[in-house]
Order: sequence, then C-alpha cells, then structure tokens
Amino acid sequence: MALPNYRKMKIPSNLKIHNLLIVAALIFGISACSHTQKKNTSNTSADPVATQNAQSQSQQNVSPEPAANQNTSTTDNAPSGKKIKAPDFTLTRLNGKKFTLSDHLGKVIVLNIWATWCPPCRHEIPDFVQLQKEFKNKGVLFVGVSVDKKGPSVVKPFAKEHHMNYPVMVDNGTVSKEYGPIKYIPTTFVIGRDGYLKGYQPGMLTKNALKPVLEKLANQKESNS
Repeated sequence: MALPNYRKMKIPSNLKIHNLLIVAALIFGISACSHTQKKNTSNTSADPVATQNAQSQSQQNVSPEPAANQNTSTTDNAPSGKKIKAPDFTLTRLNGKKFTLSDHLGKVIVLNIWATWCPPCRHEIPDFVQLQKEFKNKGVLFVGVSVDKKGPSVVKPFAKEHHMNYPVMVDNGTVSKEYGPIKYIPTTFVIGRDGYLKGYQPGMLTKNALKPVLEKLANQKESNS
C-alpha cells in the first residue's frame, strides 16, 4: 500500500529532527535533483566546484513541504497520533542477495533513495559511509536504493569506487511506488526500531545533521521508538 501524502508528514518533536534539518539547510544548503532530471556526470563526480554549482542550481527544486509543524507525528489525512508503518519491500542487492526491509526489524534504518548521476547524492554518500561505520554496532543500518535506469552496470562500479559499506540495490519500481511519489533525490527516510517512520528529508543530508538524530534513535528501546 502506498504511503498516503508522505510529503506532508509532520516531524516528531521529541526527535527534534525538524529543527536539526532546518539548521542543516541554513548552514550547508539542502539541495536535490528532480527525479526525472538527466545529468551528464562524467566531468562532475571528481570536481568539487562542479558539484557545488550543481547543488546551488538544484536548490530551486527542493520541496518546501518539510517545513511543517513539528509538534505532531501524523499525516494530514491520518487520525491524530496515528503512526505510519514503513512499507515493506524486497530487492536484489548488488551482490546478488535478496534484501527485505522487514528482516531488519529492530534496527534503525536510514533509507536513502539516490542516483549516481545526482551531484547532491554523490556528495552525501561519504558521510553515510562514515556514519555506517560509527553506528554499525549500535543497531543502525543504512540502505541505498538507486533509481538509475541503467541499473547495476553503473551502480556497482560507483558503489565500489565510493566504498559503500551498506546494502545497495537498484529499484525495480517498488520503492518509488510504495514511498512515492518521489519528486526529488536524494530523499531519505528514517525508520525506527519498531518499523515505523520517524521522519524524512528530500534533499542532501550531512553527517552533522543526521548524527544527532541517529544517536537519539539508537539509544531508544524498541517499545519507545
């Protein structure tokens, strides 16, 4: 079942994720690429100036809707206090093994929807790699779902080059449908140990913005997440 109006999901105030991401936007600049945007990345992947320019240009595409009232955790269409369970999915990882989200219930999941051609996506991945190292033994798992139309042929060498140390897979349309519509990438969902959504962010995230959120969630017991 598709997620109803997820872009208007209010951010739980007890996590303070909303405030953290607003600060991140002011300091670092949240940027994103249109999901349907086509990029020629041959000259930008290793060029910081080109990446910075691309991020600046893509800021105009960022949805303003995440700036919602942080005092509730409901959607506009959901009864007050109702939690939203993260839709389950199964995809094939780059190593050929199956990955099913529900198999990882009890962990904090950072579900990142991205593409190799998207400069903001490439910019945030090193931070995700570092955070995965730091939180590996604290029950946090990053999950990368690529929307590259060329599939594993471009994603696999990219993942190897960037030492992506968490499950990476290519979407077959399932995740985009269940968590969509995905208008901008990267888009990141944070899922609690109980399997329910705790927050999301369309646009680039940084280590400084995400780390405090993960620390709080990682320290919460499953029953209180």
